[in-house]
Amino acid sequence: MDTLSWWYMSCGRVLGMLNGNLIEYDSSTLAPLGHVAGADELVGKKIGVIDSGIVLLDNITKAVTDVKPNEDGSYRRKFIRKKGVDLTIQG
Repeated sequence: MDTLSWWYMSCGRVLGMLNGNLIEYDSSTLAPLGHVAGADELVGKKIGVIDSGIVLLDNITKAVTDVKPNEDGSYRRKFIRKKGVDLTIQG
């Protein structure tokens, strides 16, 4: 679980594996930028970093999942806050 692995991609992105999580790091400082895939999503899967892409191979079903980059080329997940949600507490 505490294994640290690094992938330096040809597109300039840096990915790291820490505590079972796949994290994107800043290429110059190696500061964490964001979460790509969680440990629960990676159980039973192999990670492949091929040229400038990421694939996940399921060890049992042999299914391949291609992890697509965001519009800006990053791989970290971006959470968008929902607008217009009423959080008023009733009672």
